[in-house]
Amino acid sequence: MIPMRDRSALLAVLTFAALVVAGPVVAVVWQEKDDLPSDEEGLWSYAQGRHNNRQWKEADRAYVRLLELFPQSARAEQVHFQRGWLHTYYSHRFNEACEHFERLCKEFPKGQLYWQARFAIGQTWLSQNNRTRAAEVYETIVKEAPEADQRTQAIYQIWQIKEKQFHLQ
Repeated sequence: MIPMRDRSALLAVLTFAALVVAGPVVAVVWQEKDDLPSDEEGLWSYAQGRHNNRQWKEADRAYVRLLELFPQSARAEQVHFQRGWLHTYYSHRFNEACEHFERLCKEFPKGQLYWQARFAIGQTWLSQNNRTRAAEVYETIVKEAPEADQRTQAIYQIWQIKEKQFHLQ
């Protein structure tokens, strides 16, 4: 039997040895986790490639890094849209999706994806089976959208929501 004092010393030596041996392994695992490119174009290409291959977690990780390293990127609007899309259709984290679409609308009120994001917010509410909130979003689009085809599409969405509610009753 090993005395208690000697067992503690032995445990300390074994723990130290394990750390010395495992240290490089831990470093390699950590390095693999942080294998994202460091340049803006590389991050965008990496994220798009993962997105297109339905590796949404990796795509989202790259989009997050892109926004962290390049917050003023010309692609920031599209990154928010892509993250909203990922969380709507792949992860089904609808609240996160709405946050990204709403952030896009707030930060890029004159952006190219503004109205697509507004429609996506409505779609996200529909995905959660919240027809009332979705109809409110589409009604706002009808009032505010500059293009007739956008207003027409929103009216059609409202009609579909009302039609489904009528048939459910």
